[in-house]
Amino acid sequence: MALKFSIKKERIEFSDGDYVEVRGLALPDISALVDAHTATAVELFDKFTGRDADSFTDNDAGTLARELLIKFPAISTHVIALAADAVDQYDNIALLPPDVQVAALEKIAALTFQMQGGLGNFVETVLRLVKGANGLSAKLKSPRT
Repeated sequence: MALKFSIKKERIEFSDGDYVEVRGLALPDISALVDAHTATAVELFDKFTGRDADSFTDNDAGTLARELLIKFPAISTHVIALAADAVDQYDNIALLPPDVQVAALEKIAALTFQMQGGLGNFVETVLRLVKGANGLSAKLKSPRT
């Protein structure tokens, strides 16, 4: 086999043996999020436009996770569903206790940044995808001549 790779997962355990097990987001997950939540992605993109990818810190990631959970619960749920390989359980994931969702988002972020080569590389990847989606979105909305 020409590929040796094992996906790292982490488990968040809570009440009475319940748990959710998550992995880092991969490129198809990120693309799915941008496609499904283009307006949100563009809004978040606008906040980071002009910043150097290496200037992002773990604190920025934590702030982003909290903002996603509070302002954009649908995308937070979608992130957790993708990272748990449980998109079919979206409604149940939305009902997880808030502290479990925060813990899941933090673990997903840590695992994603490890997989993508660090926070700077991850932000760069997402910004490129969102920029492309934003350009496509603008083209779709512009009047035809």
